[in-house]
Amino acid sequence: MKKNMKIAIIGPPNVGKSSFVNALLNYKYCIVSKSPHSTQRSVIAIYEYQDTQMFFFDTPGITDKKQLIYLNRYAEEYLNTVDLCLFFFDATKSVNMQLMTLASYCNKPFFGIFNKMDKVNKGRLLPKTAILSDIFKDIFYISSTSKENIPILLENMIKYAVEGEWLPSNIINTASAIYDQINDRAKEICFRLFDNEVPYNMSLNTIIEHSTIKQELHTYKKYRPIILGKFSILKNLIKKSIRNSLSINMSYELNIRFS
Repeated sequence: MKKNMKIAIIGPPNVGKSSFVNALLNYKYCIVSKSPHSTQRSVIAIYEYQDTQMFFFDTPGITDKKQLIYLNRYAEEYLNTVDLCLFFFDATKSVNMQLMTLASYCNKPFFGIFNKMDKVNKGRLLPKTAILSDIFKDIFYISSTSKENIPILLENMIKYAVEGEWLPSNIINTASAIYDQINDRAKEICFRLFDNEVPYNMSLNTIIEHSTIKQELHTYKKYRPIILGKFSILKNLIKKSIRNSLSINMSYELNIRFS
């Protein structure tokens, strides 16, 4: 009997949510960057495990900063519309109490996940585990980097799967719109190339015409010298990333608009 399930991955910036999805799929599907809030939209990814097809929603990092508060809406949207919520906590940092509060409103099954266990001694997590125990009945300790304990997590996740048909395997890699995937690659390159020099709320518009990918990046005038100074490098890196990670071999054009 085939089953499926919808899973929301929720947590603070840079906790390793996207890395977790990428580790499962064994290829880069979600943005991974050292810049916080690099996941600016909910990305659906699909993973097949035993008799279950899992639909993952990788939400933007939970934040309490007013200018990025809209990102939280994406996470909250999935709290009560999925089969399971995974709340990710950084094992190397103090417990995120905003995330604890958000979990307390969840009416669906939910797990507490300590990620980055490859960077910390589990014995030192006892006080943090005690805090999570007030809300979470199920707590797991994993590493998205080394994949430590991920099989154990998966075995517990599929307990909440429901009977249902699978999507055809030939559309799994296109579950997310191709335009969104192209934008993801471009944003990841921007975050890595400019680090904290450009704002996270830059916008990208993508169209495909006559076998040519045309992108327009829109940001503020004050970032003009920084971006134009590395324009050639930026363009070449984005083109290479799209070609290598998405297997799209098209001509590429990049324009910058400042306002």
